[in-house]
Order: sequence, then C-alpha cells, then structure tokens
Amino acid sequence: MKNSQLNQCLLFSAIAPIVYFIADLYRLPMFTFFPAVNEFYWGWAPMSNDLGPGMYWYGWLATATAFSGLLSMVMTKLIPEKSHFWTLLLQYLWVLPIALLIPLVFSLKFYWR
Repeated sequence: MKNSQLNQCLLFSAIAPIVYFIADLYRLPMFTFFPAVNEFYWGWAPMSNDLGPGMYWYGWLATATAFSGLLSMVMTKLIPEKSHFWTLLLQYLWVLPIALLIPLVFSLKFYWR
C-alpha cells in the first residue's frame, strides 16, 4: 500500500465518525427505508402510522461513507506527505470515535423510550 493510500485511510477513519454524528444530529441520511411496507425514500422521511418505523441507520452510514471518502481524497491531495499532521493523526485517531460515542448515544435516546 502506498503512503498516500495509507494517509487517505487514516483521514477517512478520522472524518467518518464526525460526518456520521452530523448526519444523525441534523437528520441527513442519504435515504430512508421502511421495512414494514418495503418502501424506499431519498433523504429523511418521517415515520408515520402507515409506514411504520424507518431505518435511518443505513442512510447515515451511506452519507458518512460517501462524504468521508470524498473529503479524505481531497484532503490527502492538499496536505503534504511529509507533514507532522499524519503522525499526530496516527497517534490520536483512537480518541475521536470514543469521544463521539457519548453524544451519539445521547442523540439516539429518542428511539429508546
């Protein structure tokens, strides 16, 4: 694996939890699926008595994957390979998902009534 590909993977790993959290917080799934009636909607669709509960999680994952991939490709081109940024990112990457776990669980409390 080339160094630029490794850097892109590192950036993707850092950006994906942030984009996922923003997509969850601001209701930005790429799509919504209602398994009770087998219907698919682009974007966020509200739940109703006719449709049943919606599955937003897949849409949030698609949003996080698409935008994180795009951002990591662009940022890999903008940040030089010899920068200390890559070393710091590699050392502290594990902190980001753990730090975002607490507000993410709090944002999902609506579903656990």
